[in-house]
Amino acid sequence: MYVGALHPDLADPVADAFAGVLPELSGVAGDRAAAVRFGKRWQAHRGGQATETRGTRLHKLTEFTPLTAGAGHPRLMTSAEIDLVAGWARDGFPEELGSQRREWAERQLEQQTMWIWEVGGVPVCMVGCRVPLFGVSRVGPVYTPPEWRRRGFAGALTSQVSAGIVAGGNQACLYTDLDNATSNKIYRRIGYRPVADFVDVVLG
Repeated sequence: MYVGALHPDLADPVADAFAGVLPELSGVAGDRAAAVRFGKRWQAHRGGQATETRGTRLHKLTEFTPLTAGAGHPRLMTSAEIDLVAGWARDGFPEELGSQRREWAERQLEQQTMWIWEVGGVPVCMVGCRVPLFGVSRVGPVYTPPEWRRRGFAGALTSQVSAGIVAGGNQACLYTDLDNATSNKIYRRIGYRPVADFVDVVLG
């Protein structure tokens, strides 16, 4: 269950309402305070454990600062790169998308929402974004193969994609892993600022 930014005081009654009709619930995700409180209330009803796992932080772009890299340029992915993008998604996010990675990559091509940083004709990094919804577009995924990291490509490409979102009259946002200090630092340089922390709580 995703509770989003539910006020913590409402977590108990929401858990109460679902405890009798959704006994197979395996987890809850959302604002840390709400998700943790929901988990504790669920334990009171169903027993078991409520274990906090993955943590993410929502950021929004406030004061944009462009970043550049020493080499290369950004461009949209091409049809010849569907398997490349799907493979990078598998390598960078093995637990996400499952067997649907190629279909996902095809959708990025169709929607023109996946950008590539290219150096000397070689793709070295990808950054995607979501089609704007209610004036907001989320940046991600961001992935650079290990051999091309620490050269500024991801920061430069994220900066480029963010600038395009803003130029289209939309608000840019993104999620980061709370355990990844490097990415949090890069995004802060671009102008992203924290809004809220979210966690996954496994119930069982």
